[in-house]
Amino acid sequence: MAIAAEIVSGKGGPVCAVRTASCKGCAQAACGSSLKTFSVDPDTNLGPIWVELESSKLIKIWWHSLGLPLLGLMSFVGLASVADLHEGWQALAGVLGFGLLMMACRVFPDSVIRFKGR
Repeated sequence: MAIAAEIVSGKGGPVCAVRTASCKGCAQAACGSSLKTFSVDPDTNLGPIWVELESSKLIKIWWHSLGLPLLGLMSFVGLASVADLHEGWQALAGVLGFGLLMMACRVFPDSVIRFKGR
């Protein structure tokens, strides 16, 4: 996955400016998109760039941010249902499973994001 961005000068040196859209990636300011910035290496040239994230890393990030918690929710609700617990206990088991596997999620470093000049 790659998105267009631009290296611009900021207060503390160059920053990467990425426009995030609020509606299906149209990236037009009129639709409520917002500009996000984060710092980059001071030796980076100003101008347009591509911000890339490998699809394998994207899948791992998805799994650790949404997949594991949903797996916990579904499996704990399923186990509570098989154990023939009351619906309230099944809901509580789902929240418990979601929370437990959410705590097992891994945080990925910023180094998985790569910058390439156009």
